[in-house]
Amino acid sequence: HLQHNVFKTNIAHNSMQVKKSSLTISIFVLIFLFILLARMNAVIPAQKIAQQNNTQKTIMPEHMNYMMITSEEQFIFEMIPHHQEAVDAAKIITASTNNSALKSLAQRMVRAQAEEILLMEGWKKQWYAQSKYAPTYLKMMPPLQEFTDAQKDQAFLQSMIAHHQVAIRMAQQVLALHPLSEVAAFAQQIIAVQNGEISMIQSLLKNEYS
Repeated sequence: HLQHNVFKTNIAHNSMQVKKSSLTISIFVLIFLFILLARMNAVIPAQKIAQQNNTQKTIMPEHMNYMMITSEEQFIFEMIPHHQEAVDAAKIITASTNNSALKSLAQRMVRAQAEEILLMEGWKKQWYAQSKYAPTYLKMMPPLQEFTDAQKDQAFLQSMIAHHQVAIRMAQQVLALHPLSEVAAFAQQIIAVQNGEISMIQSLLKNEYS
């Protein structure tokens, strides 16, 4: 009878050990599944964010910060490549777009900013022929040639808003330095014209590309 009780006790003890082991394994499995699920949920949004960021980088350039203008010379030397980039982008859109309003805007930008580049080049020769200043301008516009015709219009318009905003900031900064009257008039013209074009671009995006 004593042996029988010992046997039953051993069985019960072993059963409890098995149950404890099973419970421990179950807990570990649940923890593993929880961690795995959490990682999957974290990875998927991260991938989506990365995809969105890549798309935004394609349309909107990384260089969104404007430089700090500290002299009239710097303003002229940096505004020339800034204008040239706008002219080059507008020429691409003029040749590719089917939107008459956008084509008209792009053609006007090409004419106006090409003339302003010639004006600034003249100032460089007249006032800063001996200058050692090297422009540090970083391109802002996306590579429009890599977009389909259907994508180019919207990419151009979205990017040009930021592009114009930088020009306006540069003009405001040079005005604060009390430059020569010719440069001051030019800066005021940039502010007025490009603010007007930003409004036109925003209207186009809302009414034709929303």
